[in-house]
Amino acid sequence: MLLISSEKPRDIAKQEKDNHLVRSFVLHGLGEAAKEILRTQNLCHEASWETLIHTDQGNPLWLQLTATMIQQLCGGRVAEFLQYDSLILDESLQEHLDRQFHRLNQPEENIIMQLANESHPVRLPELCQTSQLSAAAVLQAMQSLMRRFFVETKAGEDATFFVLNPVLKQYVKNRG
Repeated sequence: MLLISSEKPRDIAKQEKDNHLVRSFVLHGLGEAAKEILRTQNLCHEASWETLIHTDQGNPLWLQLTATMIQQLCGGRVAEFLQYDSLILDESLQEHLDRQFHRLNQPEENIIMQLANESHPVRLPELCQTSQLSAAAVLQAMQSLMRRFFVETKAGEDATFFVLNPVLKQYVKNRG
């Protein structure tokens, strides 16, 4: 059976641990296929494409919506679009993120808001200290947010750091 989802169901996560026949593959961007999306939209300034792909995490939907907006507002010039101080999120992308965001519970929403206001990746102990939630609530919320791919991890030498991707960070700032 093949299941395609924007979040890993809890049952699948549990079965991965209990049964070695169940596995997940997380797609971290599209690689060259991401460039093909931009190419089909006739975007120019190919040297700037990597920045755009990285910002949108190679998410095909996000890239398609952003590419359409770049075509409409900047005549397809990616470098021009990237000159703005903050990310500009397409209306359709905001609606898509609205649907995902409304599924969050209050502790998850609190953690997202907290991470959106951070200028650098944060360690779990820092989140627990600065959050108004209990440590258990922070840990549960982080687990859920990671399963939904809202929060990214960055491995350090002696700690794991957590961060929101730029698109989600801008979305949260736009909401606030």
